[in-house]
Amino acid sequence: MIAIQQKTLVALALTLTVIGFVVLWILEGGKTVKSFEDNIETIQNHEFIVNCSDEVNRGKHGSNDDVGYLCNINVTNETNLADVDGKQLRFEDFALGDPIRITFAKGKNISKKNRAFDASEVIRLQTTSPLPDRK
Repeated sequence: MIAIQQKTLVALALTLTVIGFVVLWILEGGKTVKSFEDNIETIQNHEFIVNCSDEVNRGKHGSNDDVGYLCNINVTNETNLADVDGKQLRFEDFALGDPIRITFAKGKNISKKNRAFDASEVIRLQTTSPLPDRK
């Protein structure tokens, strides 16, 4: 009888552990970011610096701190660069102030201490550069 109770307790403990991990996984999944949009603040060494304060403060309740957070978005050889119509672009085609959508291969936990990432795709949503004269 004691052996049956021990087996039941072990099974219950394992079930609760699995449920706990699933709940934590779901909660953590709510904090990850697969993509976000912002304007290019700085361009340097094959990376875009963008304001990611909204992503850092995502899901927080109450008053958020007034500190602005910048993220380093690394553009690798595998990063797809394009405009909103799908036209392929080069790194040099992007300019300060361009609004962009940054997409990651998998969700990222963007936080105060975790703000540098490799982008799988960067889409320029529009250009801030003046259009060439049409004659």
